[in-house]
Amino acid sequence: VWDAQGPGRRAASQVDGTAHVLVSGKAWVKHMVAGSITDGNNWQDMSCVGGTDIVVKDDAKVASVFGAGYDTWANPTNVSMMGESTTINVKIMGGTVGYVYGGGYRGTVGTPGSPIGSITISITGGTILGDVFGGGRGGLDKIIHTADGEFKNGSGYTNSTGSSVVYAEKVSVTVSGNAVVNGNVYGGGESTPVITGYQSMSPNNSPTGVAMVVCDSISVSISDTASVNGDVYGAGKGIDVNDTTGGIHSSAYIFSIKMTNDVWGIERIPWINDSDVILTTDSNFNYSDYAHLKSTSASVHVSSNVLGSVYGAGAYGQATINQNLFVTVSGTVEGNVHGGALGSSEGSEINDKPMVSGTRYVTVVGEADVGGSVYGGSRNASATGDNHVLLISGRIEGNAFGGPFMGSLNGNSHVYVGDYAYDLALDLGIIQEGCYEDLLKIEMTVGIGIYG
Repeated sequence: VWDAQGPGRRAASQVDGTAHVLVSGKAWVKHMVAGSITDGNNWQDMSCVGGTDIVVKDDAKVASVFGAGYDTWANPTNVSMMGESTTINVKIMGGTVGYVYGGGYRGTVGTPGSPIGSITISITGGTILGDVFGGGRGGLDKIIHTADGEFKNGSGYTNSTGSSVVYAEKVSVTVSGNAVVNGNVYGGGESTPVITGYQSMSPNNSPTGVAMVVCDSISVSISDTASVNGDVYGAGKGIDVNDTTGGIHSSAYIFSIKMTNDVWGIERIPWINDSDVILTTDSNFNYSDYAHLKSTSASVHVSSNVLGSVYGAGAYGQATINQNLFVTVSGTVEGNVHGGALGSSEGSEINDKPMVSGTRYVTVVGEADVGGSVYGGSRNASATGDNHVLLISGRIEGNAFGGPFMGSLNGNSHVYVGDYAYDLALDLGIIQEGCYEDLLKIEMTVGIGIYG
């Protein structure tokens, strides 16, 4: 099948209970599975479905999984799920999936006054070919044009990004078991740049805060023998205006899954297929609030294998943490470990606007093995609040820094090594009592140097 969804199509078709979607055996969903409605809600804020439960297992194949809805027609000005009794559960137990999102495509779930209870993504087996996001995805309305760009009815064209905001009490992303993620893992959502024109159409409504996640707590965990072949981020993916090929931004696609030469892979389908159609994105727009994470607390815990780097916050987007942000590494990270955000893909370009706030605790413990360096702060980005780096046990091949890599810190930086680091981690609940002797046997090794 091309698409599969749990409840009805439009906002007027309500499901009071939970919408269940099970994809198993050798099933093949070429485009997407969604837990909620497939027309954006522009009627009134409401619960079109009481909750969603999506399971992919066995040898099934799915291009994209969305825990919430997938807007295909309207300008989604209202929410389709709300209330603390409403939950989103996505379980990938096996098979092959292209991309996983806890939220929806273009549409918003929850409101500031009535957030949903939780979004829980649990990946315990199978292979994710692309990325995993705890939040939703921004994008262009997918059926407002024909293949040659001819305009069709629908109000969605006025809004080239959608909203895809998540208001939830709790967001949790867990990769465990023997699962493999070939791309990156993000706690937050994926935003997309504003389109100023395509064919004869000129969108005139592009909201702020696309793919924003607002919650009480957010957590990302990589454990057991699971492997992430890219990077791990505690927050979402904002806009990198340099991420274009032939003038088209990397997010300006939908996806299908198919087999080529006996290998399952993702096919990127442009929003407009005709090569003569010009799709213009706005590189000067203020994207600072896109994929913004606003949370009371946040945590990233890696006890298995990450081939890239680990960041406590997001990529190119803000993370406003009211209290503490914890990054704990007790497994293998082949790249670097950062308490903050990735500010730019360009090696020498620094995002001067503070991208992370709150107090950051970066802990290296157990049999941790870091192939690069450890930083209390961000990379190519600025931050506010204090950095604390706790070196208890394990190995760091490079250096340990209390501050950022090519950025600024409006706050204090601290590096603790040995017993005080252990005591502080114990007080904060990062480690459990009774492991002191075992950690002493492992020792703490830093390959080059430690800098405050």
